[in-house]
Amino acid sequence: MFVSLPEFWERYSWRLTAVVRVNMMAGGVYAFVEFADEVLASTAILMDGFMLAGKKVRVQRPSRNRGAFAGFAQGLDVGPLRQMGLLPMEVGWRGSSARPATKLTA
Repeated sequence: MFVSLPEFWERYSWRLTAVVRVNMMAGGVYAFVEFADEVLASTAILMDGFMLAGKKVRVQRPSRNRGAFAGFAQGLDVGPLRQMGLLPMEVGWRGSSARPATKLTA
């Protein structure tokens, strides 16, 4: 989805992907995803709630990095993905009783 963001191409025209490494855990139930930099990791957090293979995906920081977001870089503008219907219009899982089927940790 990063390549669908105009700001990604403006700032990272030399990069083909935002992801450096993926470690699947618990039989594919969740993964630890390493991003190229803090801006791209913060952008991934903004993508929380996208659908993958018919399941809602939760995107969050590892538990050791959660808490106050002071010091985290601001993510890219994901508005274009919301307008295309690739991300939910509401942000995050607040108010949702749905349990994520898949969890990525940025």
